[in-house]
This record gives sequence, C-alpha cells and structure tokens, in this order.
Amino acid sequence: TAAKAARPVFPVSWANQAINQYTGTSQASPHVAGAAALLHALHPDWTPTQIQSAMMTTALSDSVRNDDWQTPANPHQEGAGRVDLTVAAQAGLLLDETGAKFAAANPTFMGDPTALNLPSLSNSNCAGTCQWTRTVSNALNETVSWEASVASSNGMTITVAPTSFTLLPGASQTFTVTANVNALPNGSWAFASLRLHNPSAQAPDAH
Repeated sequence: TAAKAARPVFPVSWANQAINQYTGTSQASPHVAGAAALLHALHPDWTPTQIQSAMMTTALSDSVRNDDWQTPANPHQEGAGRVDLTVAAQAGLLLDETGAKFAAANPTFMGDPTALNLPSLSNSNCAGTCQWTRTVSNALNETVSWEASVASSNGMTITVAPTSFTLLPGASQTFTVTANVNALPNGSWAFASLRLHNPSAQAPDAH
C-alpha cells in the first residue's frame, strides 16, 4: 500500500554533478512487493492480506515527511507509513480478507469497499456518523491482551468497542470503530489514528 521510497532523478546538466531525489511509486511498489515476499518466506502460512496487514499496522508513521522533506505528511500522503520489516515480522495481530469479498465490494455493482476487513478506515461521504467493523486474529502462539486508544482531529469524535480484549492463540476478535463528524464543515477531511497496544510487550503495537 502507500509507502515512501526515494529514486534519483538526474538533472539536465551533468556538469554540476548534482542528483535530486523525489518520492514516488516507481520504486515503492517493487520495494513493498519484495518486502511481502520476504514476509511470506518467514511466515508461509500467512495469506496475502495478512502479510499486507502486518506491514501496514506496524509501519513507521510518526516521522514520514511530505515531498518537500520538511512538512509532516498527512494520512493521504503517507498511507500506512514506511514499511519496517523488523517489526512487521513480529506482528501480533493480523487482518484477513477473501477474493470473493473484494469482488463483492466493487462500488460499480453497489458494493461497499469500507466493509472490507483491511487495516484502513475511510469514508468520503460520512454524514453525521459513520462506522467500520474489523476482525483481527492472534498471530502468536500465546495468549495476548490488547488495549485500544485513538488520536483524532479536532472536531471529530472516535469511539472503539470494545476498548480492550484478550485473544487465545489463533483466536479472533471483532471490534467496531465509530466516527462522529457532526462538528466538522461539509466537504472537509479529518484524520484519526487507532492504536492497539499490548501492555506485556509480547508484540509491537498495531495502528
């Protein structure tokens, strides 16, 4: 999904021996594909969407910059953040989805992409309140407890239910995220981040 990667762009004049760098998808795509291949080699039992969720929920998102290298990137610009395989390989929570449900979610045929069990929550037509349901599974061979916390934009209220849960090995938990945007002006975007924390440090946080 959206990752930041740098590629060199050679200037018109070679005399100045300068190289500029820009961010883009031309290298981000193969980098993420290669990262997924490495995760598959380490966890051959994980499905493609579980591998995707491991990379997204553990990606570095706190220090990603916009194209000017100075301005902090917003979620539209950074996606899930920058992939960190050393953390993704230890993911304790996984989200999974089937090909059939991807096909059924096609909005051209009245499907609902927001219902897909993916580690991103978005709605471009949220009238008053909107809601997402997600299901996570325990990727560890031990019982793990998780606590949910939310950071959101001013004027938007986010609630999560349940706010904490404990999973046995291989067990799953469904939770619901609700956004109340009544205080926001029409046509504006607001952003929030949901973080799942394991107090016992058995696994990295998932966001």
